[in-house]
Amino acid sequence: MGKGNWIISKVKSDIKIATSKQNFKNKKQAIKSNLKAAFKINSINKEDKSLLRTRYKNKPKSSIMQSTIPLPKIKKTVKKNFNELINNTPRSKPLLTSPSTIKSKKKTPLSLRERMINKLTAARFRYINEKLYLADSKGAYQLFNDDPETFNAYHSGFKQQVTQWPINPVDEIINSLKDSCNNLIIADFGCGEAKIAASLENATVHSFDLIALNDQVTVCNMSRTPLPAASVDVAIFCLSLMGTNLNDFIKEANRILKEGGILKIAEVESRFYDVQQFVKDVQKFGFNAKSQDLSHNLFYFLDFSKRSNINKRKKSKLPQLALKPCLYKKR
Repeated sequence: MGKGNWIISKVKSDIKIATSKQNFKNKKQAIKSNLKAAFKINSINKEDKSLLRTRYKNKPKSSIMQSTIPLPKIKKTVKKNFNELINNTPRSKPLLTSPSTIKSKKKTPLSLRERMINKLTAARFRYINEKLYLADSKGAYQLFNDDPETFNAYHSGFKQQVTQWPINPVDEIINSLKDSCNNLIIADFGCGEAKIAASLENATVHSFDLIALNDQVTVCNMSRTPLPAASVDVAIFCLSLMGTNLNDFIKEANRILKEGGILKIAEVESRFYDVQQFVKDVQKFGFNAKSQDLSHNLFYFLDFSKRSNINKRKKSKLPQLALKPCLYKKR
């Protein structure tokens, strides 16, 4: 079957669909849409075009085709208004959409140099990331302060990773706070570019990290912040529970939070050995479980409220918190 005949059969099929709805406008739009697709086929030859013209020209008034626009005009006008036609044309099944005949828009491919830079950035990020997971916070602090450029490389790689995620957990945390952040005092542990501080203008946000990417960031070992005890309403760990001394981070969060203050944790789901056991263990640090959102692909969101300060006598009996490090296959 030639391309012209094949397209004609598609047009007839859509006329049938439209006729069953007894809607004249739909008939005309179905025909236009298919003819537009027909003229998008670069390889259609003159013979096929001639066949199309002959079939749909000079029909009697009783014919459906008499109501269509002449083909040359269709070719010109449908190109302009095709999106509108598609949006206003109800159908029970799709029209001509063969991938072999209609070309889809493709992204401009990266140059070899750009691809190589991306690979090197990702490789360096993975290397630094592994070192952070396997060191304690003191070692991580020392690593970045001895060589600040390492942090910049890590952060560049991190931003590249974010573009591949279905959601950005920082945005989820911002959305959870923006309607009730007036006059809140927030501590953001591992803040990166301090996006939370920039987004919640009605709150006072203390942003902590190992290196300052801007003037909103306070550099410190995050297990020992400069904040006074019971001075914060919300403490946030967004993908920042890294290293081998997680207990120290949660103890610090308990110290700076007011009673009833909120601890928010967002982490990669694959890092949890058992998320419910992790929740139980965190509660032993003077917290009550408030809410869990395990519905998102890739990330878990956990909220706790501070119940009390940690009893000094029980500090030695606290469970050892642990999350799996994100280790990568050697390439």
